[in-house]
Amino acid sequence: MKSKAAYNVFLMFVFFIFFISLTGFDMFEKNQGVLNAEIKRTVVDNLFSSNFPEMKLQVNREFKYLGSAVIAEYVGENRGQNTDPRERSFDADAYLFVQADPRKRITRGVLIRMLIMQGDPSQEAPAVFTKTSKNILESGVTKILNDAYHYDVYTEQELFEPKEKALLKNIRVSPCLLVKRLSLRSGLGNKSRVHVIYFEDASGACGKQACGACLAPKSRTADQKRFFQEFTDRSFAGIRFQETTTIEDTTSRYVDGVRKAQPAPAAEKASPVSEPGKLEMLEKRLETLKRVYEKNLISQEEYEKKKAEILNEI
Repeated sequence: MKSKAAYNVFLMFVFFIFFISLTGFDMFEKNQGVLNAEIKRTVVDNLFSSNFPEMKLQVNREFKYLGSAVIAEYVGENRGQNTDPRERSFDADAYLFVQADPRKRITRGVLIRMLIMQGDPSQEAPAVFTKTSKNILESGVTKILNDAYHYDVYTEQELFEPKEKALLKNIRVSPCLLVKRLSLRSGLGNKSRVHVIYFEDASGACGKQACGACLAPKSRTADQKRFFQEFTDRSFAGIRFQETTTIEDTTSRYVDGVRKAQPAPAAEKASPVSEPGKLEMLEKRLETLKRVYEKNLISQEEYEKKKAEILNEI
């Protein structure tokens, strides 16, 4: 009897080991599939498209696309072999668009950085995706389509990584750039990251001020305030996010008793603007919008839409 019981225990043990090995192999295969998944990104007529993270960005067509570069990469210890999918694994690409003046000096541009993190969840992201500026001028969170992006506006002397600089070739970089960076985390554990960076030459606005202290809110001159506001407006015109998927809301068809949102009562609408300071600010925004339109940075439809939004605030 004892020998039979021992035999049964042995069979159960063998079955358990076999089951675990099958499960582990299946998980390994799935993770290998994730590691080997094909990431597709294209740039056609300044339209940047990515399948992971899924996004489409129309960059101002006046900018010249200079190309892409791998700025950080690490895949296990035995690249090309059946590496354990739990190992460190990441790669980061950059896509650069610039506009230069006749002297071949950058006036403004867009830099898109995409980081894919896989494997070890405790691994640190490359420094290029974690470093911050000491001269943050403005920051917050902004909702774009279905995603919440963190944004920072700051001055920067060394924006580009070495492999990004190689794309510039004989184009000169200003000693001081004003930068607006949109940051998004995505993927498993929010380890992957997206940085969409709009930048402009700020050396003219800074004058003799050091780049690291230039455009500080408390010490901005009237000209610097105007430059900062126009920079903000141009940053919206320089990058246009496009919907990648059309979402149809069929909640009311699947759920009983769903009430449709009612328009707010007229009494709840904002009262007309009466402060002279706010009127002056709106006038400046309209003037800036008109200049952006006259430079063909936005379409007539976008101009009319934005103009109507500003006028509705009066």
